[in-house]
Amino acid sequence: MITKYAIEKSLLFDGFEGEALAGSFELNTHIEAGGPVRIADFAGNRFEDLKGTIDSADYKAILKTGNFTIDEGFLHLLKGSSGLGLFFCKRNDAILVFAFGETQPMRYKLYLEGVWVVV
Repeated sequence: MITKYAIEKSLLFDGFEGEALAGSFELNTHIEAGGPVRIADFAGNRFEDLKGTIDSADYKAILKTGNFTIDEGFLHLLKGSSGLGLFFCKRNDAILVFAFGETQPMRYKLYLEGVWVVV
């Protein structure tokens, strides 16, 4: 059950890939998110995989409150800010959702989309 959430859409990074991979990013949210995040913390966790790790009702609630869009491709992947793919990271009871990807050749952006506490 989701006990609280914060839609904290904020740009955490805008620059070259190497800088993104080497850096850590401070999360400015009123929900405890467990400190800075690195790309490696969520890169292997496509948002669609979250469906198999939490209750279906919670997954649907995150989709609704996050206001994510579905791309028009044949995979129908969910997209966040700047049309970037969504990823997630679980820390204790918090689920952090990020939009990350290449926006121009060699230029990457990372957004914190929101934090949901699921207990």
